[in-house]
Amino acid sequence: MDGNAACGLKKQSPIDIVTKDVKYNDHLKEFVMSGYDEVQGTLFLHNNGHSVQVDTNDANWTVSGGSLADTYKLLQFHFH
Repeated sequence: MDGNAACGLKKQSPIDIVTKDVKYNDHLKEFVMSGYDEVQGTLFLHNNGHSVQVDTNDANWTVSGGSLADTYKLLQFHFH
């Protein structure tokens, strides 16, 4: 992208994870994903111009653990 100083750098998606260089961190906790196995609230599916996006404002889906300092609630997810 012209004019963007971050374009072409090494910390962009997709990231090539070289599995032979991965180091195990035994201090990390397990990721905990809650509520995703239940139908909850209202989902809004739409084309945002570059992907399919699903928004919710009343589902109680959360993720915690790993290196996360807190519990986070899902507001949206999208596909590319």
